[in-house]
Amino acid sequence: MITPYLTFNGNCKEVLAFYREVFHCEEPKVMCYGDYMPEGSKTPPELLRTWVMHGEMVICGTNVWFADEAIPPVCGDSIKLSATVSTVKEAKSIFDLFCDGGEVTLPPTETFYSVFHAAVTDKFGVNWNVVAEETPRQKGRNRSMPIQYRQATLDDLKTVTGLLRKLYAGHHTSGELLTENQELLSNPTQAMFLAFNGSDAIGVAHVSIRREYVEGAHNDVCGYLEAIYIEPECRHQGIAKDLVAKCEKWSALNDCTLFASDCELENIDSQNFHLRIGFTEASRNIHFVKELPSCSATV
Repeated sequence: MITPYLTFNGNCKEVLAFYREVFHCEEPKVMCYGDYMPEGSKTPPELLRTWVMHGEMVICGTNVWFADEAIPPVCGDSIKLSATVSTVKEAKSIFDLFCDGGEVTLPPTETFYSVFHAAVTDKFGVNWNVVAEETPRQKGRNRSMPIQYRQATLDDLKTVTGLLRKLYAGHHTSGELLTENQELLSNPTQAMFLAFNGSDAIGVAHVSIRREYVEGAHNDVCGYLEAIYIEPECRHQGIAKDLVAKCEKWSALNDCTLFASDCELENIDSQNFHLRIGFTEASRNIHFVKELPSCSATV
């Protein structure tokens, strides 16, 4: 038997509380340095008295050990923990919590062995794989229930933010996205459209009206696809195309004469998606930046 043993530097109790929330664990067993004093040993420094000398918590059926060490551990990429759960819903919940303050290294992806596989380094520097046992053969939306689309309102703020958080993982905190989306949903030059499978929100698209210069727009008032996200298990079913069509119709109703978008040069999948749904490439740019000296520097 091999037991995972995670060490930290004074924040082990915080880690245990976080993982307990993520995985809905039972109360962990914890012994602090100040609770255990073998005969003849010296009293630990005051700082260490509340640090965790040994902790245990069962995560996804595996007993994991925890401890604080006086020498800060070095975070490395050689070891990862894999959390394998039964359903996509469980996997998404875990992934979303890890994303808050963490860094996504693999966005949610469908593979031959699972409809959901993602990788993220949590806010404590621990590397995780999150995998759903549900396989592609088992997946599929309820075909008897057609996908529903509607424009988002402020009542949908949390739903919109939950979806876009997966798209912008590692770039924005949940709080930042919540504030930004609240402003966008209140702005008449911005709109967001949601796709639902029953009561489950499975996709979102963000469109804006741009009156400033847009590549290829020739000073036209332009509708602009700012963002689009579809849950991994619902992709390749025409949902993204339908959401874009909603954005195009909204743009036309707001006196836009063109509809535009963009993507990174290396994002070939996004380029192909744009071409498939009727976009034509307008131009390619390389952007440059240069740091300037501070105002106090002598010119």
